[in-house]
Amino acid sequence: MRMMGGVWFANFLVFYLVAVAGDLAGSSPTRKKVVIEGYVSCVYCVMEGGPGSVIKTDLLPGAVVKLQCNNRQKASWEEQTETGGDGRFSFKPLKVTSWGAHKCKIFLIFSPRAVCPIIIYGEC
Repeated sequence: MRMMGGVWFANFLVFYLVAVAGDLAGSSPTRKKVVIEGYVSCVYCVMEGGPGSVIKTDLLPGAVVKLQCNNRQKASWEEQTETGGDGRFSFKPLKVTSWGAHKCKIFLIFSPRAVCPIIIYGEC
C-alpha cells in the first residue's frame, strides 16, 4: 500500500450484474423480476523494495452494500445486505422489475478492512 502523508490509498470496486429472470424474447415487453448480484473487492497499491508499485486485489467478506432505486413518481427504495465469505452479494428485490432496474445503484456502506475504509478513485 502506498502511504502519502499518513493516509493509505485504496480503491473499492463494487461490481454488479442485473440478471433478468425469464425469457425476454417476444413481441410485447413485459416486466420481469430481477436478481442483482456482484462482489466487493479492495484494490490497493503496495510499494515493494524497488521502483514502482504492485497492485493487489482482495475480495471483501463482511462488507455491507446498499441497493438504492429511485423512481420519479414514487419515493426511492433501498435494501442493505452483507457480502458472504467470498465477498459476493445478491439482492432479489420484490419491488424492482426489468423496466426499473436501470434506476438502481449499489453503494458501499461499510468495509471490514481498515486498509480500505472509503472509496477513493485513482491510480497507484
